[in-house]
Amino acid sequence: MRLLFSFHIQLNLSLYLFVDSRNYLPVNYLHSLYITLFQSVLQYGILGWESAYKSTLHPLMLLQKIIIKIF
Repeated sequence: MRLLFSFHIQLNLSLYLFVDSRNYLPVNYLHSLYITLFQSVLQYGILGWESAYKSTLHPLMLLQKIIIKIF
């Protein structure tokens, strides 16, 4: 549970940086920023999330949907 909570906080902070920089960076830089800040974190915890409850994963899925809509 702690693992998911720390990832959730890290992704929330990264979301702020991502939203703030979308007005200043071109799309290809935003894509690189997405891979650096979000995709790497999500892939790192994927083995642990396999056995997690859907209610635990729901906030992470919402964050990812928000980030994808920004593009």
